Amino acid sequence: MCSPTSVETRAVHVKVPRDHIKGKIVGKKGQNIKTIEEALSVHVVFNDLPNTISVSAFQLVNRRIAQKTLEKLTKIKGDITPVIIKKTIKQSEEEVDKELYKIGKKAAAAMGIKKEEKEFLRTVGRLKYRTSYGQNIMLHSMEVGWAAQMLASETGLDINVAKVGGFLHDLGKAIDQDPNVKDTHDQLSKEIMEKYEFSWEEVHAAWTHHDAIPQE
Repeated sequence: MCSPTSVETRAVHVKVPRDHIKGKIVGKKGQNIKTIEEALSVHVVFNDLPNTISVSAFQLVNRRIAQKTLEKLTKIKGDITPVIIKKTIKQSEEEVDKELYKIGKKAAAAMGIKKEEKEFLRTVGRLKYRTSYGQNIMLHSMEVGWAAQMLASETGLDINVAKVGGFLHDLGKAIDQDPNVKDTHDQLSKEIMEKYEFSWEEVHAAWTHHDAIPQE
């Protein structure tokens, strides 16, 4: 029996009840698929597996939005047009936004972080949909937080500071794929943590994991 790991894949699959529904979703000359791909910067494959549409993307939050969009489209009885697709994408974006908040709130609670700001918790939630070197960053961050806590307990340091600093060390990766964001992920972690008033010790522990400044 294998233990769960933080390894993540970049593709998800959406089951389609009947093949003719797949044709409706694809649209004339693939126009519907093009609408989804252009709106969300994803890659949709519909002819590899029977009754299945596959979605891959560099930005996994967008992949999740596309996945939910396609799941909704399989349930539409009438014709599917680009207008309907755009409306469905908007609905999916709103649902994923709420999903990110719930994920972030649960993760923060598990790591003993008592912050209520929705934007912060949504940012934490985005770590579930971010990978680096094949690792899921949410799971990786939790692993680091727990490892840091154990090390702190063995060396007589503050276990809560260690856990929070370890967990949030890669927080900047939640937003560093945005083309408008230029800073490195460790600098972004620092900026986000300072914005939400984490202690200097917690910020320092998270920020300096790539030696931006000498560690204290």
